[in-house]
Order: sequence, then structure tokens, then C-alpha cells
Amino acid sequence: MNDEFAINKRIQQVMQEKGLTNTMFAEAIGVNKSSISQLLAERNKPSLDFLEKLLRTYKDVDANWLLRGESSSVKKEPVQIELFPEVDSSNVISETRVVEKEKSNFLESETAKNRVISGENPNQEKIIEKIVTFYSDKSFEVYKPV
Repeated sequence: MNDEFAINKRIQQVMQEKGLTNTMFAEAIGVNKSSISQLLAERNKPSLDFLEKLLRTYKDVDANWLLRGESSSVKKEPVQIELFPEVDSSNVISETRVVEKEKSNFLESETAKNRVISGENPNQEKIIEKIVTFYSDKSFEVYKPV
């Protein structure tokens, strides 16, 4: 669009999309009502200060569109992918217990074999090496006995 006052038309489009009168728009962005009237009548072009106020007030307005007429009037929201979706913990716990039980049985048999091979006492007391606590915000803490 090569129109000298194309930006004024885009400002007017923002006002229409948001259902704002000249007065409401002027109050929202913090300018005089007369400056809005002059812009819409194509007597003036918007100042840098005016544009900054508009873009700060209406964060959903795309600056490239407002200044150059490129893309669309509304910013596209970035796609958000949830890295850790909410899971029904009761199912996870029960499945984990099954896996842990199978793993435990395997490790016990392997540990017994290793103790026999290495000559260790199979009745030796077990010592806790570390405890890991997982929180709902996906963080964790590791505790190691002194």
C-alpha cells in the first residue's frame, strides 16, 4: 500500500476492531482527543511517541502490521508445548511399583550372584546411599546421609 496515510487507516482499524470511540482510544493510550481526530482526518501522521503508547497499551497489535502493513493486525501467539503434561499420579505409582518390583527381583538375584562370586556376606545390613524427593513443580532434591 503506497498511501501516504495508510498508517492512519490501520490505527482506525485497531479502534474499530476494539470497538473504541476517539475519546476512549485517546484516554486508553494517554493522548489528546484532538490528536486522534487529526489522525483520522489525515491532517497529521502519528508521532513515534503516539505509536509507542499505542503498542504498549495494546500488546496484541503487531508492530510490523501497524508500521508497514505487513502480516496481520493481531500478533500470532507462540505455540506452547507442555513439557511435563499432567498425569494421573495413581496410575503412575501403580505402574512404577510393578516395574520396581520386577527390577527389585532381578537385582536381588543378580546381587546374590555377585555376593557369592565376590565372597560378600548376603546377610549384610543395607545402607541408604541417597533419597530423592520429587515435587509437583517438577523439581527435586537429593539427600545423602552424612
